[in-house]
Amino acid sequence: MRTIQPSSRRIIGALYSRLLADDSETGGACFRNWHAGWELVHGRMEHKRTADRHTLGRRYGIQPERVQFAELLFAIETYYVHLMKMWAFAALSSAFGGEAPLPVESFGPDRFRNFLEDLSSEDTFRSLGVRNYSDGGVFGWFSAVLDKPELHLMQQETVRILRNLPERGKANDTLRLAYHELIPNSVRHATGAYYTPGWLAENVLEGLGYDGNAAETLERRLLDPTCGSGTFLVAALSRSIQSGRLQGMDATRILESVLANIAGFDIDPVAVLASKTNYLSMISDLLSEGAAIPSEGIRIPVFLCDSVLVPAPRAGTPPHKEEGEKAFVFRLGGESFSLPERFFRPRAWNRFVHDLVGKAIRDATPHSRFDGTPAERCVASRDNLPGGTAKLLHFLRDECRAGRIQPCTDMLQDLPEPLFSGRFDILAGNPPWVNWEYLPPAYRRAVEPLWPRLGLLAPGNGTERSFSKEDISALVTYAVCERYLKDGGRLGFLLPQSLFKSSLNGRGFRRFRLGTRGPDLRVFRVDDLTGIRPFEGTANRTAAVFIERGTSTEFPVSYRKWSFLDRRTSVDASLPWDEVRERVKIERLSAAPSNPLDRTSCWMTANPESVALLARLSGPCPYRSRTGVFTGGANGVFYLDILERRPDGFLLVRNVPERAKRRVPVREAVLEPEYVFPLLRGRDVESWKCTVSRAILCPHSVQTGMHAVDRSVLQSETPLTLAYLHAFREKLLERRGFAAWERRYLDEAFYACQRIGSYTFAPYKVVWRYICRSFLCCVVEPHPVCGGEMRPVIPHEKLMLLGFQDAEEAYYVCGVLSSTPVRFFVESRMIETQIGPHVISQLSLPVFDSLNVAHRRIAAECRAGHASRAEGDDAEARRRMDSLDDLMAEILSITVDEIRALQRSSSGMPLP
Repeated sequence: MRTIQPSSRRIIGALYSRLLADDSETGGACFRNWHAGWELVHGRMEHKRTADRHTLGRRYGIQPERVQFAELLFAIETYYVHLMKMWAFAALSSAFGGEAPLPVESFGPDRFRNFLEDLSSEDTFRSLGVRNYSDGGVFGWFSAVLDKPELHLMQQETVRILRNLPERGKANDTLRLAYHELIPNSVRHATGAYYTPGWLAENVLEGLGYDGNAAETLERRLLDPTCGSGTFLVAALSRSIQSGRLQGMDATRILESVLANIAGFDIDPVAVLASKTNYLSMISDLLSEGAAIPSEGIRIPVFLCDSVLVPAPRAGTPPHKEEGEKAFVFRLGGESFSLPERFFRPRAWNRFVHDLVGKAIRDATPHSRFDGTPAERCVASRDNLPGGTAKLLHFLRDECRAGRIQPCTDMLQDLPEPLFSGRFDILAGNPPWVNWEYLPPAYRRAVEPLWPRLGLLAPGNGTERSFSKEDISALVTYAVCERYLKDGGRLGFLLPQSLFKSSLNGRGFRRFRLGTRGPDLRVFRVDDLTGIRPFEGTANRTAAVFIERGTSTEFPVSYRKWSFLDRRTSVDASLPWDEVRERVKIERLSAAPSNPLDRTSCWMTANPESVALLARLSGPCPYRSRTGVFTGGANGVFYLDILERRPDGFLLVRNVPERAKRRVPVREAVLEPEYVFPLLRGRDVESWKCTVSRAILCPHSVQTGMHAVDRSVLQSETPLTLAYLHAFREKLLERRGFAAWERRYLDEAFYACQRIGSYTFAPYKVVWRYICRSFLCCVVEPHPVCGGEMRPVIPHEKLMLLGFQDAEEAYYVCGVLSSTPVRFFVESRMIETQIGPHVISQLSLPVFDSLNVAHRRIAAECRAGHASRAEGDDAEARRRMDSLDDLMAEILSITVDEIRALQRSSSGMPLP
């Protein structure tokens, strides 16, 4: 049964309308509170340009051009939170022998509205023995704004939902399906909302040895430091409860153990509530079996806090003079605060928060009653406030006046929980994947000092560093290993495969040591999941990484590559792990640094027998590969169709805006031919074959390189070209594809392009596609522009290239790169379908020698193979490729028998 029905969408539409109405003061205050918190977690709303507002609007009957994205998302999350609270309340009521489902259909309008209001109150769950099940007061607004017809519709929805409650222990699947039905794929992906499939969490726990059949599992401490909706917690609870039952323990002992040993942290309040809902669902069976609730109530060990930015003394932070002790610094609501160290103890902190919030409420709303502790025990009520408490009190007063005190209190209450949690035997989870440049600026500044301290910054600076896009998942992994993992403890995380395969990014991560003198980290297994794409509707390149703290990584590392047994197979997120296991095949490979002399170099992966062989091919490459020309996002200006060559030699052209990143008008123009070159795109390239169909305007030269040709030169020598570029001046100045260090080229000339050097204008090039499942390359020779003179072909940014002045050398290099050993070498370093310029940087390729007979034979075979491909004789081209392998033994440190072994494990060079 679908969780979300048309009536659900009508209710969300009504909430959205009320939120936009002028009289929705309650909803407006809650929205502003939610909006501020949402942006702290996900980044600025206006940066979510890829969010598909049109699809979202259509789903809720709103004209796409009128969609207010933030308000509609808040209305959806409000409804989603209500679903979670209903399920949690029903699960607890049923566990204690109450009536479930509740007789909601018999409620009158007033009683039903009161029921909704009660459901939003933390007191309702306290009465059932749960201390900390709260949404922070952000989402309780909806019951007050629904009119009677909408309230009746909500009542019908509530009856339907309560009659179809998730099975105990199955809440996670129901929450996932509901979220997916409420929010379209495109919006979830733009906001970074991915639910981890349950079977994938099961696989990770299995790899960590967290086994439900093992007696010790119940007593092992496990933390998901970025728990999201709680998928890993659900899997851990299931295995831990199973372990306790196999030992014959009673329900009370099992409940005590899981509450003490299985915990989660997250900074998203909706995700934390989802985790708590899942947690309650998993322990409800224990409660129904008579498990005794602790006298102080159940405190679900899922906390709204940051597992990375933990309160701690910072370098250069002076002590509080009046206390003579260290100042601990922490962040709340985007601001920094400091307090004396003595407050950061569980009981002291709880009392301090209670008293301080009480004073903030009394100061902000003098006529309100706050049931606080006596004044003589109220730290915050003294006139002489300790240390940074005054700043925090003022902040809380402002939050109270703005109606945001409850969420702020929840965040403040849980904030130091990482300090109190101790160390764990197991860390498991799926940390956020966000490139450094996309992090909210305030958060980026806050975590910046952690990168060098943990040893995560890659070597290099300037140009090389600007291309580095380090991912926050690397920082999270190292930070949680340092703070929470015991020596000998194990971590299992889902991480980007690029952390292991990228040449620039991840180098600091691949040190596998915490800081310069900290403990080593042993990577003992990596599961490459790129072949099955486990996250629905997205092509994320995922790897499951398994690490042990306290010993060093030894190579080769076990590397398991997943793929489907049948290409038509897919894996639904709700399938059990046992069924998924039967649908996939796992190839057991080995991984090692591509450069044996540099442990931080990108990994190569191959079957165990080939790793040592490929290592012998490693060494500095005498040829440097480059990236094709990048227009900075203005293909629609620079890409051209040549309509005719006029008798005077000038060209009649039309720009090509289709598929361009930035929309530009179509223009026909007459240009001088000086800066018009044949264009080669990725789709134009096959193995040993290419087709040139378009042209590119490239206002650069061999002499100017990265600098565009000066405006004065264009004005005097090619004024028509300059006039054409001026027609697009505003569009060209708006380009955002220039890194900070590249902006100076754009400042010099608004028409500048990027990734240009003497290699761009080399007459002969060896090229390969950046996006391709296999490594295939070809030689590109000069080509005429509309019947004119032969000109060097310019590849675009999705092609990698090597530039040559000599045709024979180009064909020699292409022949070597096309051989089985080299292709095997390259593909062992690829990031799935990404074949960047770095893939040959560690290939010890002999420099072409025109006096070497073997070199000349390789060039001749490759040239003949290109001719065969051009004539459509693929069989002859294949024969030429096979003969190349026999020549490789003469120039590479590899034997014919070893080449034959590689041929048996390789599919060979692909030909259409």
